Amino acid sequence: MEEMTTIQDECILLGAPRIIKKNGGYLANIITRIVENYDSADFDGVTLLTDIQLAKDNCRSIIEAAELTLKTLGKLRKEIKDCTTDK
Repeated sequence: MEEMTTIQDECILLGAPRIIKKNGGYLANIITRIVENYDSADFDGVTLLTDIQLAKDNCRSIIEAAELTLKTLGKLRKEIKDCTTDK
């Protein structure tokens, strides 16, 4: 029996865009900090590496949320297709 869409799937569909928006905002702020630090006369290599790691983590979260959304949408499309072909 094919797995049906769950409440968790619905939460992913509702929550993933928020995660993408929130982390996208964080990513924009981090990139601004990276540029400001790099252009500063008081350039700090440790801060640069820390900000780069934060940017990577935000990118990872955005990609994970987008992949979950795609997977969930695929399940919904299949369910809809199965429902319409059963009639």
